[in-house]
Amino acid sequence: MPSLIEYLDQSGVLELGDELAIKAAKKAYRKSYQRAYKRHQRSQRKEYQIQLSKDKNKRISEAAKKHQLSPSKFIKKAVLAYLQNEYVVPDNERIAQLEYLLSVAYSSINQIAESTPQLTLDYERLSKTIERLEREVTQTLRYPPSLEMLIVKTVRNNPDFRKILTHILNSTASYDNQN
Repeated sequence: MPSLIEYLDQSGVLELGDELAIKAAKKAYRKSYQRAYKRHQRSQRKEYQIQLSKDKNKRISEAAKKHQLSPSKFIKKAVLAYLQNEYVVPDNERIAQLEYLLSVAYSSINQIAESTPQLTLDYERLSKTIERLEREVTQTLRYPPSLEMLIVKTVRNNPDFRKILTHILNSTASYDNQN
């Protein structure tokens, strides 16, 4: 695609000096340029179109606003996060700030322990707790556990939950027959 000047020169409108002809040629160039650009974009990327009911559009728009994204960027991010079993974090800055604060707390405790030898044992225990907390917070906020893993963990920690879960599953059997 030639540059605008080359295009105007090739079309001969610059020699005539007619302002309307130059304006029309610029408009034609812009249209041709846009068409070529879109053709190239379509060859390089796949575009999807979806239609939403007013209610679903409202829900997506509200969620996008909460995440400080446009609806299309939010949909893209949410789909990719879903495929990777991750969360779409509403505010990455707050998450980063939380991780930073945990790191600062760890450093502060380390400095206190170094200056007070009698606290070394307590420091080591507290240090390990903060490291574990930092890992768990990061893991929980950025990579959600699957529903299956949540259920297994809950049953493991609370054996009575198995009875509750069984009751729930048995009570929904009548709904299965309706579909």
